[in-house]
Amino acid sequence: MTFTNGLILLFAVFHCFAFRPDAKYIYSPLKSTRSQEDLKEKAFEILRIKCNTCHAIKRKPQVFTKLNMDTLASEIYEQVFIKKKMPKGRKVKLSANETVILENWIETVLKSKKPSGIKKSR
Repeated sequence: MTFTNGLILLFAVFHCFAFRPDAKYIYSPLKSTRSQEDLKEKAFEILRIKCNTCHAIKRKPQVFTKLNMDTLASEIYEQVFIKKKMPKGRKVKLSANETVILENWIETVLKSKKPSGIKKSR
C-alpha cells in the first residue's frame, strides 16, 4: 500500500465514523461550564431558527428565549421526541445533527435539575 492510498483509506474510515448523522457522539453530553454554554447556544439557535418563526406568529407567549429555554426543556422534549409534533409542517425539519444537539442540551438541563439520589428511569 502506498502512502497516498493509506491516507485515502484513513480519510475514508474517519469520514465514516465522524460524520454519521445518527451518531450520538457528534455532540456528546458536555461536562465543562463553557461547553455547556456552547451547547446551550447551539440549541438556542436551533430553537430560534426552527421553532420561533412559527411560534412568534401563532403563540407569542411560547417564543423560546435564552432565559426561558431551560425551563421549557421538558416540554420541548415531549413535543419533539415523544409526541413528535414539533416542528410542524413539511418544510421545517430537524437535521440529525440538530436532533443530537437538542437531545444533549435537554439531557444536560434535566440532569442539572434532578435531585441527587434519584436514579434515571430505564
